[in-house]
Amino acid sequence: MRFGVSVIIFIIITFAAGCIQSSEQNASKNISQNETTMLNQEKRIAIEGAYSNLAVLRATGPAAINTSEIRVILGSSETLCRWSREVAEPYTIFTCELQQSCTGSIVTVIAPGNFEQRQC
Repeated sequence: MRFGVSVIIFIIITFAAGCIQSSEQNASKNISQNETTMLNQEKRIAIEGAYSNLAVLRATGPAAINTSEIRVILGSSETLCRWSREVAEPYTIFTCELQQSCTGSIVTVIAPGNFEQRQC
């Protein structure tokens, strides 16, 4: 009888330890995801101006933005840029040389933390 009780207690303790470890891993994963989300919200951008084939942008958030994280849409089509720099440090101005003229079109710039539009 004593052996049976010991086995049951051992099983309960083993199960409880497994649950605690699983909860700790889930909590750690959630914290990591929340940190990534918060960092992305800090990667914001503003359009200072859009002229002919040039968009002048400003990084407005406290986090640096890699230009590969930025999408540029001209009218309704995504377009490629020739960036003046690879990484836009916080609060700096940088440019996107568009593949074609934006005159008369809406330029939309999408960063991880926001998007902005401006008539060219």
